[in-house]
Amino acid sequence: MRILNRIELIQKINKNKFDFYAQLYSLLFAIILIFFILFLSGLNIVDAVISFFYFSFGSWFLFNENLIIIGILGISSIGITLAKKCNFWNIGGEGQILLGALGGVLVALFWPETAYLFGNFTAIVLSLLFGGLIPLIIAILKVKRGADEVVLTLLSNFIIILLIAFLVSGPLQDQATKWIQSPTISSNFTLPKIFGFGRLGISIVIYCIILIFFFLIEKFTLLNSSLLVLGDNINSLRIIGYKTLPLFYITIFLSGALCGLSGWLEVSNYQYRLIENLVPSYGYYAILIAVLANSKILNTAFYTIICAIILNGIDGVSREFDLPIFMNYIVFGATFIFYSIIFKLKGKKIIIKK
Repeated sequence: MRILNRIELIQKINKNKFDFYAQLYSLLFAIILIFFILFLSGLNIVDAVISFFYFSFGSWFLFNENLIIIGILGISSIGITLAKKCNFWNIGGEGQILLGALGGVLVALFWPETAYLFGNFTAIVLSLLFGGLIPLIIAILKVKRGADEVVLTLLSNFIIILLIAFLVSGPLQDQATKWIQSPTISSNFTLPKIFGFGRLGISIVIYCIILIFFFLIEKFTLLNSSLLVLGDNINSLRIIGYKTLPLFYITIFLSGALCGLSGWLEVSNYQYRLIENLVPSYGYYAILIAVLANSKILNTAFYTIICAIILNGIDGVSREFDLPIFMNYIVFGATFIFYSIIFKLKGKKIIIKK
């Protein structure tokens, strides 16, 4: 028995090592690719690397920008990771972020004079409900009718994005400026800054609280194992009964709700209005973080920090050298592709050994 336990432990350690190196190599390959593209564009690679690190860490302001991204992106990443634990691919984070922002903005615009605490509480609750509703409906369709959540959550993004574009250019448009955005929300709904000045808001504190809460649940309760079992056997639930389904539905609802919350925090802490490109592609970045984190809550923190650094660095390099803004998408897309290839090659290696 002891020998078997020791073998299992060694296998687990080897698997964790492989996962870590696969994630690390994927990120390195993607960064090397982007700098190779810059080299082909005729840029000085040394200058590009210096600019990358400067725009990531070069000043207190830029460091705060990293924390701002971490706060908003991190909450969405935890949400997507919760769904992935159940083997539910929530690709709709982008739309759910916008829906959550819409829920909070509706409260702020149509109830502007409410008390500060009650108003913010109501806006947060509505953002959670708006964000969680769509994935919950899709989860029910998956269980009841065998619907493909990848297709449905992905398509929901486009519907929600078009809906928000219609609202901010029509019914919710700011009539004072005629810009494609909602009116500025009341000060009763703006969340405070951490230091009372600058851009860094309380969203980073809320993210840390959520991270610690779900990490403790994952580490010290049986809920984590229950979610993994649910994900592996979701198709069997129709046969063995539906007693465990509420846990599945609650988890998927929380997945979307956290994305919705991050959208409202972006509005109430930084933007103060609803716009079309509220947090461009954060929902998709959150998917990559969930994959790299191996569905482990604490790991999402590490990869959220890495993603924030890359986003700020590449964005700064793009502005400095007048490059297309889609360079970020190349980095994250290439990381996902490299990671998939590494695991595919690992699978072929195992088959050959057999």
